[in-house]
Amino acid sequence: MSAYTPAVSFNFSVAKVAAILLVVSGHYFSDSLLWIPVTMGLFLFAYASGRFTSSRYAGNLSLKTFWWRKLVRLGVPFILVQIFLLLLFVAQGRDGILSWHTLVHWTGASGFLNWFGVADQSPFGAGMWFFTLLLIFYLTFPFLSGLAKNRGTALVVTVAGALAAVVLTHEVQVGHVLWITMFGFWLGVYADEWPLPGSAFFWILVLLGAVAALLVSNLWGGFRALNMEFIFLAAVGLVQTLERITLPRRVFAPLLVLSPALLEIYLLHPYLLVRSDAVPVRWGYAASMVLTVTVALVLSRMSLALTARRG
Repeated sequence: MSAYTPAVSFNFSVAKVAAILLVVSGHYFSDSLLWIPVTMGLFLFAYASGRFTSSRYAGNLSLKTFWWRKLVRLGVPFILVQIFLLLLFVAQGRDGILSWHTLVHWTGASGFLNWFGVADQSPFGAGMWFFTLLLIFYLTFPFLSGLAKNRGTALVVTVAGALAAVVLTHEVQVGHVLWITMFGFWLGVYADEWPLPGSAFFWILVLLGAVAALLVSNLWGGFRALNMEFIFLAAVGLVQTLERITLPRRVFAPLLVLSPALLEIYLLHPYLLVRSDAVPVRWGYAASMVLTVTVALVLSRMSLALTARRG
């Protein structure tokens, strides 16, 4: 099992802040090419969750302690955000608040509505499929951790999982990058138990090579059908690069002020995007960022206060 060192932890903390800001930006500029780094960012979140969870819990796993900690860590901020959104929707006079779909969203199971093509009647749950996937990962982590213990079995699952993620991405489309992101969780667990080989230089070349192939493919055509494969490879290259380099703390440390509010930013941002014909796009984007981050930080402080009081 590889150590989740302070340098690696710092790298991923910085990268997750950058990724969540990219997710907000990508949803604001929904018709732009930002969906490419957003896809890589979601993979990064999944990988980091798998890697960090495995590093912390796999060696001495008490299921009761593990699930209780995850329930508190996710449940308190989740409930606070839902209460905020309820007040917002009531103030806006939104329809469907009392729909049974709202109950589904309030249990964090929004992704199942997306995956089974259910027409959502509730204003809650926008973009929450990743949260559902995160809950599934935590529920199945004890099994995944056990699966990763045997190197041969884990390697077979990794290769088969990567191939399945690519095939399903093309054959079973659900409107978001479900399959590649799902594989990211497993790769994090696997890489913690059996670190991937290769130097920082090698993985930087993989990352840059995949990005270059993606650009060449789309500028000159011919391989556009392989876009997701190139993005997938670039995402793996990115997380493996972050495992091996050391980001300068003086430059990137200021970003960490947003680290406690990542979940809140993710849950809130679809509802706080400011779009109006009367407001220039750049100002609407800036207002969306400021509004989302401000509300997220306030709710995050409230969540931390509540969990500290419980502790």
